[in-house]
Amino acid sequence: MHPCREGTPRLLQTWTASVRVRAHADLDFMERLAGVLTDASFCPLGQTAGQPMMSALKNFRQEFEEHIKEKKCRAGVCKCS
Repeated sequence: MHPCREGTPRLLQTWTASVRVRAHADLDFMERLAGVLTDASFCPLGQTAGQPMMSALKNFRQEFEEHIKEKKCRAGVCKCS
């Protein structure tokens, strides 16, 4: 198994599906998956693949939740608002 080869598309697929169908994204799942990518990958590229999602969730989780649950975009750039 190659965590980065299988995990990065799964992370993208989960987020994209949640945005397209306006469904509730499982932010906890995406955070765990990003952590697994970081911890389980052998190469430096794989070890950093989950960092952007982990950083975004750490710093902007409330905005992610508002975007998904309330269809609110603070930046005003999404069609959901």
